[in-house]
Amino acid sequence: MKKRQFLLLAVLPIFAAMALGFGGCDAISNATNIDVNMPIKINIDASPSTLPNSQANVADVSENQTFKDYKDKIKGADITKLTLNLSAYTGNPDAANALFSKIEYTLKFDPSYGDDTEYTIGAFENVRASDFINTDKSIDVNNAQLNSALDKIKDRPKFTVYSKYTLANGTGTLTTCKGLLTINFKLTASPL
Repeated sequence: MKKRQFLLLAVLPIFAAMALGFGGCDAISNATNIDVNMPIKINIDASPSTLPNSQANVADVSENQTFKDYKDKIKGADITKLTLNLSAYTGNPDAANALFSKIEYTLKFDPSYGDDTEYTIGAFENVRASDFINTDKSIDVNNAQLNSALDKIKDRPKFTVYSKYTLANGTGTLTTCKGLLTINFKLTASPL
């Protein structure tokens, strides 16, 4: 019985070394990273205004508690989803008849970082304002250029999100347009 235990203890390190040899250091590195969800919420108030309409909303993730908790451990970031929910909409045309050919979202880092690129987050196409009233509508985000730039979020936490609302039939007016835009970030961080 003691010979079997000794043999098992002698062979176990060999199998562990072989596993590391086949998996390499990347397997260890990947095992040490964790993904942390960090939703950023931006209040929308585009009223009163005319359509087409553009909005600029500044966000600073360094004020977010999740970001603060992981700041020294962040290795990268991605935007995974953008969600829009309108709590109020009145205008001409009204919510049921306001057909938007496109509602587009882009991101631009604070000019102090020296990156003047406007990165595309995504767009809703051929949607009515009424589709968003008290309802979450989402876009799955998969933009390699944007996410590569976001890998530097630890050092560039401040950015502006631009929203462009374009009516299918041209022009209109907004009396009230309020809601919430949620941008879901996935931070990659070291757990240590």
